[in-house]
Amino acid sequence: MMNRKKSIIILCDSNRNVGLGHYSRSLALKNLIQKNFKKIKVSIIVISNEKKFFKKAEIISNSKLTKKVNHILNTKLPTHCFFNLSPDFEKKKFKNFFKLFINKKIKLIAIDNLFNYHKFLDHIWVPNIYLNPKLKKNIKFSFGWNKLLINKKKIFT
Repeated sequence: MMNRKKSIIILCDSNRNVGLGHYSRSLALKNLIQKNFKKIKVSIIVISNEKKFFKKAEIISNSKLTKKVNHILNTKLPTHCFFNLSPDFEKKKFKNFFKLFINKKIKLIAIDNLFNYHKFLDHIWVPNIYLNPKLKKNIKFSFGWNKLLINKKKIFT
């Protein structure tokens, strides 16, 4: 496989129940990555039916999600994907959607979600001061705001 340029997709959702928190956190993560890794292209994809709040992101409605994300994966060729999704999203038919990323061998990182899919993920970051002791034993988990995912030696290798 040819070495592809490092690119990252941050997939988040926003709706009346979730608000703009996931988008705000995704935008902060994008800015942090771009500040520290100049050659990495970062794209935010927001799953939402609202368009007016998201100026620096691509918007996808729930009804066209799988088709649009598949297109994005084929055109942007990301090396990594961050999932910054609400528990509501995880309850839907996520397993088939998840396979889109796994089949492309994209490194997968979840932010405070997708615990039931941890065996498919490369890492889960929980931005809390507490993590269930059962999860602490798993090296795929990190928790706390001081454990931000920007580790040049580990995460982008």
